[in-house]
Amino acid sequence: MEREERRRFAMIKIALVIGLAFVIQFVLSSFQMKNFNNEFVRLRRKGKVAIGRKSGGFHAGAIVMFRIDEKGIIQESRKNDISCQSKRFSGI
Repeated sequence: MEREERRRFAMIKIALVIGLAFVIQFVLSSFQMKNFNNEFVRLRRKGKVAIGRKSGGFHAGAIVMFRIDEKGIIQESRKNDISCQSKRFSGI
């Protein structure tokens, strides 16, 4: 009986760790999306914005935003690595 209780307790701990990981991922992703949206709005107020994306699969991908003028010339750029560790946009 004691062995079954230890096994059950271990399974509960594993489930809690996995659940906590999902919650942390959700919170960090929310901050990242908010930052991206704020940066996009800031660039959009200045003019046209082109966005490029590179998927990374299990590795971090990237999103690049370019503010362009009427002639299609890049005036400003922003880059965002897609991972929970990156918080800010940095100039390219």
